[in-house]
Amino acid sequence: MAAEDADTGPPADGRETGTPVPVERSPALLSAAVAVVAAAAASVLLAVSPLLLLASAVGTALVVVAVVRGSRRALVAGTGSHFAGLLLAGVYGMAPGYVLAAALLVVLAWDVGEYALTIGREVGRASPTLRVEVVHVAGSVAVYSLAATVGYVLYRSTTGGQPMLTLVALVVGGMALLYALHSG
Repeated sequence: MAAEDADTGPPADGRETGTPVPVERSPALLSAAVAVVAAAAASVLLAVSPLLLLASAVGTALVVVAVVRGSRRALVAGTGSHFAGLLLAGVYGMAPGYVLAAALLVVLAWDVGEYALTIGREVGRASPTLRVEVVHVAGSVAVYSLAATVGYVLYRSTTGGQPMLTLVALVVGGMALLYALHSG
């Protein structure tokens, strides 16, 4: 018996040779969970008025729909709803630290949610992606925390009684830059 004839039977899992194996293209679990937790935490921070509660609750619900169904549109709509809540929080005069913390969580939910959808689409849920997801989440948290800290320090050192709208403008500019870098 030749060596090449030794492996001519069906695969051990009972499939016929040449049968394609379906790949589940659902979002990666760890990143999806982090996105939902970040969106929910942003909702808690923004829940200081009924309007802000509504905007953030809708945002969190849409993020959940996004990671369950693998929908980029729902993710963008959910984080957009949170973003509207951030703008309203700034206009209503919410404390700058809370606005920045909520902004960090919204951006984290968007970034990690996008990553969950991309990983799921490209390699599938069955592939071992835990390490790369942990690295991405840790890197994102570090970068966004540093950006929020720098933003807060700049706000505290330069405002001298400026309105909260200054901080909101800083957050909007940072998010626009992040979007441009991500989509470019």
